[in-house]
Amino acid sequence: MAQLPPGNPSAEKALLGAFLKNNDLYLLNASTLEDGIFSHLPHQTIYEAMKPLFEKNHRCDLVSLIDALQDEGRIDNAGGVAYVSSLTDGVPYLENVDHFLHILKEKHLKRRLFTLANDLMGQINQESTPSEALIGDALMELSNLAQDGVRRGFVKLSEVNERFLDELEQRLRGVSSGLPLGYEDIDKRTGGLHKQNLIIIAGRPGMGKTALALNFAYRVAKEGKKVGFFSLEMSNEELYKRLICIDKNFPAQKIRDAQLSGEEKEEVLEAGSSLSNFPIFLDDSGGLSIMDVYSRARRLKETYGCDLLIIDYIQLLKASVRSSDNRTTEVSMISRGLKEMAKEFDIPVIALSQLSRAVEQRQGSNKPKLSDLRESGSIEQDADMVLFVYRPEVYFPDKEQWKGLAEIIFAKHRNGAVGSELLTFIGPSMKFANCLDPNKERWKDDLSNIGGDES
Repeated sequence: MAQLPPGNPSAEKALLGAFLKNNDLYLLNASTLEDGIFSHLPHQTIYEAMKPLFEKNHRCDLVSLIDALQDEGRIDNAGGVAYVSSLTDGVPYLENVDHFLHILKEKHLKRRLFTLANDLMGQINQESTPSEALIGDALMELSNLAQDGVRRGFVKLSEVNERFLDELEQRLRGVSSGLPLGYEDIDKRTGGLHKQNLIIIAGRPGMGKTALALNFAYRVAKEGKKVGFFSLEMSNEELYKRLICIDKNFPAQKIRDAQLSGEEKEEVLEAGSSLSNFPIFLDDSGGLSIMDVYSRARRLKETYGCDLLIIDYIQLLKASVRSSDNRTTEVSMISRGLKEMAKEFDIPVIALSQLSRAVEQRQGSNKPKLSDLRESGSIEQDADMVLFVYRPEVYFPDKEQWKGLAEIIFAKHRNGAVGSELLTFIGPSMKFANCLDPNKERWKDDLSNIGGDES
């Protein structure tokens, strides 16, 4: 049977000795020393006694270290007084501290990998654990290990300035700093969808959440960008039909009822041929957990690439670990997982969310508020943007001027202004288009007077 990979006692002893010789070396490197980095029991014990001395006094010497170990009754575990006293004997050049740290981190990483593999072997033998769940857990743990190795600390302002100037230069040339959606007013407000951002699209049933997300996917993919779309409610075939209708502005009911003239059939076939080349990847698997989404999205990114990920919708996802508290806790875990995915994959992630029935029951206004996000305040907290889809004609069918208008409300915008933009909603084809109505600013003002703030 394979054994736990050994550490490097010589490098461990040299590092501890260097810290005692020059306390500043410890203070400079303390944040990079992970629990378990020392494998040799005496060195683990010494390090555990050393840490609180540095934290309390910002200094540690042999006398105070030996006193602390004796007071705790751990001097024997540390190898005895003679061994602790020998830590500073023959310490190599202090400049080699980075080299010692690299050795220890490499050894520690291999021990963690070994432990992960052993745990996985144990779970494989448990027939009750589905294979896909095991793969998802393993991928997440491996990702965590990889992240631990590359986490950055402080970055000099000069480095940040370089990135800022590059982005500013692009903006001045009219190039969006984010992923453009092709909706002029929305792109102006947002600068496109930005990497590592979590964007929530929310609305009551019938407002067009899925339709808007699918229109986003269509427009992004039309520009050659790769989109992953998880649909936990609708089938891939249904989504594909909607994409055909969006592409040709074709009434969905005609396809659904199969009532097509010869010319219309040719249009549908032409749209199908065109869409076949769009880099949109659909997954309509039901009952997915956040870990399932993570593992499948990671596989998609590594196999084909992915520039935008869309999940429809949060409340149909399961937490990887069932909470004994309540569903709110589980949704909090899911929203946090989605934000971590956006950061790790370095792409924008769009997640759709339901709103509570309070929207319908509220007196005076049916406009959504952030407090209406269903089952979790953490959705608002984790999101970089929260967009509400509001179609006034649903509530005011007699107002002709609002027919076909969709108000996209920016209730939260971490890097920009809140407010709203108007799109044209073409119901029969479930298509959102740029609003070209010359009176749109007036309609925006009128809609703002309906009520419903962004709080």
